[in-house]
Amino acid sequence: MKLEFVVISMSEVEEKIMECIAEVEEYRYYSIEAEDGIRQLRELQMILRNLNRENIEEALKKARQVYQLSLAYSRYVPKTVTNLKYIVEWLEKSR
Repeated sequence: MKLEFVVISMSEVEEKIMECIAEVEEYRYYSIEAEDGIRQLRELQMILRNLNRENIEEALKKARQVYQLSLAYSRYVPKTVTNLKYIVEWLEKSR
């Protein structure tokens, strides 16, 4: 049953990652941290695109890491923080 949950929600998760990248890209030219954030979001995106039972813990670890980093910038990228929290919770339920 959990695997079915992963398949059904994947497009929603992909959309949320794309929203995060778009929001952070607005700050790309003003902050080196934004560039690093985009890189980390893309890494998470690649892991999620190939999500399986073997790498779900890696995905969860990366999602938690990126979420924690985003908290410092929640004033500037509130949608990113919300989306990453959703992804972390989704991964926790999916494992």
